[in-house]
Amino acid sequence: MTSEGSTSPFTKTECKSYLYSLNQAAESGHMLYLNWSIAEHIEINLLTVHSRNVNLYGQYGARLDRTATVEGRRHPPRSEGYMYKSVLLGGGPVIHLNRLENLWVDRIIYTHHWRGLINDLVDEWSTAVAGAGVMWASNMVFVASPSVDIITKTICGISAIAAGGTGVFTLHMIREHRSLGKYAAHAANYFQLYESHATGLQGLSIKYSVPWAGVIWSFGITCVTLVFYLLSSFLVLAGAHMHVLVTAFLVAGAYVYARGVNLFLHDIRKVLHRVGIVNAPPPPTTPVARSFQANAPGNMPENIEEFALPPPVYELGNN
Repeated sequence: MTSEGSTSPFTKTECKSYLYSLNQAAESGHMLYLNWSIAEHIEINLLTVHSRNVNLYGQYGARLDRTATVEGRRHPPRSEGYMYKSVLLGGGPVIHLNRLENLWVDRIIYTHHWRGLINDLVDEWSTAVAGAGVMWASNMVFVASPSVDIITKTICGISAIAAGGTGVFTLHMIREHRSLGKYAAHAANYFQLYESHATGLQGLSIKYSVPWAGVIWSFGITCVTLVFYLLSSFLVLAGAHMHVLVTAFLVAGAYVYARGVNLFLHDIRKVLHRVGIVNAPPPPTTPVARSFQANAPGNMPENIEEFALPPPVYELGNN
């Protein structure tokens, strides 16, 4: 009952509530409470019998876990196109589809799991609405700024439209799911409405992922636009003060050259050693030293001169 894969039709809280109601009815002795407790007892028995039938209790191959199938029904495979859509939507469709398929096993769903799904979706989408509002306001600041160029304003306007559309669609989704029923029968009707024979609940998982995907795309477009705007502003500022940058570069080059350092890649370690960043001096750069690994004196030949120098040339004598 307390496990994630429990097949019990009741939660721990519901069982406590039923027991408390029965105790109150027994202690009061009032006919109204007794009639209500009898009706509640009948309902509990009916739900227990129904759960026993659908889960094949007492039979071979009974369902021991809520996510296990006993009828051999498998969810449709996920196509390559669906996986591409999932990547474009930030991976949300796959996450939602995993949960939907675990809830809708053998076309059976439990009331408390359906209510938990509705509450989680409403909380997630409420946060997405807030994020869409923040992105819309941020983009409108760039659009209304007179110092921003027309290209940046256009891209930020597109991002603002995406954020605004996402917010409106998300509010519609929240309102729709709050108006749905709270019981398993309503959940079954809703899933059957969106279920497809070829794709299952993949379309519904994509629909559930649109709110946060819109916020992510709006945020990404705004960030890229802001980076290019700052880079272009820096280039304009650097172009206006190019003489300062050239002078600083020449002064730095003269200082480095005066210290006796050539501007090559292998001299970077020398510069770091002189300023104290690197403690060890740079290794030798002779051909022999580069032919062997560092800190391996056993690999060095005994006679370095014979290894480094070319072999002697012998003249052919006259026969």
